[in-house]
Amino acid sequence: MIATVRTPVGELKVIAEVQFVAGVLWARNVHVQGLSPGALGRAGLNAVARTFLEEADAEALVVEGAARTTGANPHRRPRTFRYPR
Repeated sequence: MIATVRTPVGELKVIAEVQFVAGVLWARNVHVQGLSPGALGRAGLNAVARTFLEEADAEALVVEGAARTTGANPHRRPRTFRYPR
């Protein structure tokens, strides 16, 4: 899936492998680009996750980031985030 998310501070492009299993929306190998690091903050990320949950009518969203290609700690995967409804 490729999605463009418009936020009050700018646009995010999200690329992920998406799967819907037993009411849970899984987003694996997620890449996000478009805003400077920390521009949205945790509250902004939570708002984006809630929107995805509502649109998919899911009970939870699990986001597993892809391995970093550059920047801080290349080849390391960020921790998994779980957003309940």
